[in-house]
Amino acid sequence: MTKYFALAKQSAWGTEATPDKFFYVVSESYTPRVEVITPDVVTLKETPFGIRVREWMEGDFTVPIDFNYMGWFFKGLLKDVTTSQPDATNAPNTYEHTFTPTEDAFLDVFTVENLDDFLIIRSVNTSIVSTTLEAPVGEIITATIGLHGNFFKKMTSALSPSYPSLEICTSNDATLTLEGTSVKVRAFRFTLENSLGIHESYILGTDAYVQPTLNWREGTIEVDMILEDSSIFDYFEAGTELSSLVFDVVGKEIEAGYNYELKVTSTKSIIVEWSSELRRERLIQSATFRLLDMTNKLSILLRNTTSGY
Repeated sequence: MTKYFALAKQSAWGTEATPDKFFYVVSESYTPRVEVITPDVVTLKETPFGIRVREWMEGDFTVPIDFNYMGWFFKGLLKDVTTSQPDATNAPNTYEHTFTPTEDAFLDVFTVENLDDFLIIRSVNTSIVSTTLEAPVGEIITATIGLHGNFFKKMTSALSPSYPSLEICTSNDATLTLEGTSVKVRAFRFTLENSLGIHESYILGTDAYVQPTLNWREGTIEVDMILEDSSIFDYFEAGTELSSLVFDVVGKEIEAGYNYELKVTSTKSIIVEWSSELRRERLIQSATFRLLDMTNKLSILLRNTTSGY
């Protein structure tokens, strides 16, 4: 059972940081990996030896969405962010961060550390390769963060965890609108994935890779809906590009009428899958939206009490 899970953003690739942000983890499967090669010989009936040529960390962890620390995940995933104060006079502790997909070749990287019962493992040059937000009805909204670490090492002393006050949210706080019209949603899943050029970044002289480039980015939204007309199916049938898809989560008030908020806005998407299941219970329709031109058409607004990322 994991005792703590923590990370810190590095100032640069290769510059290890001391993890100082600790998370309440629902589940975690971030583990060390190695690749061992063996020669094929004809003089023996089995391989005589093996050589370890690569090591890395890979996996994910799931946390309840918190309006403050979610910004670190979006920073690692998208990189570009602008921060402002909507009312510095009346709401001096309220900040708004708008995250957008970077056009840079390189993403930010982190140092990650997790402590199990008897083992402390730290991974350096860790990239956030995916983030999935899930909002099932009647449950806490969660985020699953996919990680890929450049190399790992065993630590001999543990960190001293300091956990923040959580500002979590549930499905009761969330809404979805398509083309300005509210949708009755049973389940919502938003996934962003970064494809990094890791395999082509290994070089001679080391079992770790140099900083990989961002090769490709993909975003999808999966929604289970209760429909009252055929308008959304009509978009699917006609192959219509949607100019407004907004997932909005509003939490409690921070100050001066400003609430915690997480808002995902896409101004270009298309429905790529549609399904339904005939059964005795109420009919639920499911659709998958592909986000298009995300560098210019996707933004994530995060309003909280964190001054910057």
